[in-house]
Amino acid sequence: MIFVTTGTTMPFDELIQEMDRLAAENAFNQSIICQTGTSSIVPSHCEHFKFRPTIDDLIEQADAVITHGGSTVLKLLKMRRPFVAVPNPRGADDHQGELLEALGQEVGLLWTRDIGNLKPLIHKALTNHVVDFDPPCFIDDLVGYLNA
Repeated sequence: MIFVTTGTTMPFDELIQEMDRLAAENAFNQSIICQTGTSSIVPSHCEHFKFRPTIDDLIEQADAVITHGGSTVLKLLKMRRPFVAVPNPRGADDHQGELLEALGQEVGLLWTRDIGNLKPLIHKALTNHVVDFDPPCFIDDLVGYLNA
């Protein structure tokens, strides 16, 4: 299963549209579950929901996670889950892209600014591409703070 999360604060219609398109073409021979958050798009080829109290169980079950460039990236690194990140263009001052770029210089993240590049990156993530990342001691505190 592929799990897609857009976060809870900004719509990310482009990500939901692209994942629904890829689901329609059965690009990965897997089910796709989308957390659509505040997006106005309702996928027709993916299981979906807007919000739920926790997504940790879906992250743990997923063969790959597709996420925005927010705090979920830190959680995925800590959990050592395969993922692909795409910064939401609605983020103020491109902070998501800047975070991904900075992290990408330190570790081998799979990420892109171009939603059209998702398909090959997801295939790579599905081959168990897990970032070899030894988080600094403060990452637990940071993840806890961001999830509070």
